[in-house]
This record gives sequence, C-alpha cells and structure tokens, in this order.
Amino acid sequence: MLMSGRIPSSQRCNTGWRSRLAGSLPPNVIRKSIMPTYYKGASIGTYWHTNDASVTGLYAVRPGAGVFVGGAISHILTNSAVSPYISLTKSYEIALNYALLTGVAGQIPTRGNPAFVYEVFFDATLPPGVQLFDPVETIVSATARAAFGMYQHDGGPDYLLGIINSRRFGKTLLRPRITPSGPDITSPILTPELKSIVRSLRDAELIATGVIPVANIRRLAVTP
Repeated sequence: MLMSGRIPSSQRCNTGWRSRLAGSLPPNVIRKSIMPTYYKGASIGTYWHTNDASVTGLYAVRPGAGVFVGGAISHILTNSAVSPYISLTKSYEIALNYALLTGVAGQIPTRGNPAFVYEVFFDATLPPGVQLFDPVETIVSATARAAFGMYQHDGGPDYLLGIINSRRFGKTLLRPRITPSGPDITSPILTPELKSIVRSLRDAELIATGVIPVANIRRLAVTP
C-alpha cells in the first residue's frame, strides 16, 4: 500500500503531546517521542557507508518513477545497489545486524572504521517528494486474486523457516512435499512473491522513494 503525504495512523505517535513535552524534555527526546522512527544499516563497503546520508540526504542510488510489484520483489530479493527504492526497517536490531554482518568479507567494523546505522525520523506529514509503501501489502493485494495465491506454499509447517534463515533451515525448502499418496518427487512451491513477503516481514521492512532530507536523518557509528 502506498503511503504518500502522511504517515498511516497505525504508525503515528500522538502529536498532541508536543506542547506539553516542550517545556520538560530536551529537543532530541521530544523529536523521537512524537516522530515515527525507522532505521537503515550501512555495512563496510556499501554506498551509504562510503557516502554520508546525514550530509547529502538519503536517496535511491538509481531513482525511478513510481512503484510497481515486480520492482519491489526484485529489490527485496536481490538487495540491489542500483535499485530505485530505499529500504528502511522499523527494527533497530535488524539495521544493526545488516550494518555489522553484511559488509565486505573479512572486514570487521572497528572504532577507526565503524559501520553505520541511520535513524530516519518522520513527522505525521512526509517530506515533499517522499513516499513510503508497505511491500507486503503491495505484493499481496496484486496477487491475491489468483486462483492459487502466488504467496501460498504447499510445504510443511516449518517451511517458512527456510526462507527466513536459509543457512540454518534451508533443508526445509528441499524436502519432498507430502501428498495424499505419500512423499512426492518435487519440493514445495517457492514463488518470488512468497519469498519476498517473508523476507520483508523478517526485516520489518518499508520501502521509500524520493529524497529523505538531511533534517530527518541521524547517523550512528556502530561496532561489534
């Protein structure tokens, strides 16, 4: 679902606190209390590690026009550096994990060369030109009309674990599917739609377009 202009009410804090808070809390505390906050991890060697979004603003490396389902699926599954979208997460821990564990192989963040997590603050009204959308709702709404939902599967109850953590549970994706006649010779169905939905939920992900202004961004240095 596209979120243009205003933050959805489900993700807004009560901005009526503003005047009561102003006299009793430091400005940075007030700001975080009334603004929805998202995060983005920047691991060593990535574009937003080399470039500082708190100075330039946060934008897609290759911006494009509009939002479409195929582009969202591709962005989620490939983590492409040339995507027209910006991935944000509602979870600081997710962003921290990306910052510390997904950088250039063999390079561990240090105090002299830390990784970064960006905090992104939004008021009830989004900055001009910035749009947020929920990739899960976008993909589901576009595919739910199919006779067999493109985000369904015919595997076991632990099947999704293989999508969430393929290194640890990848065998669940390869296990023969069970039918009324017994084990089949094929593995359960895994569509790009299902894979992208599960990964997006795992990462508490929202996708943005446009340029997020410097005023809405703070960069935090992080190390193991």
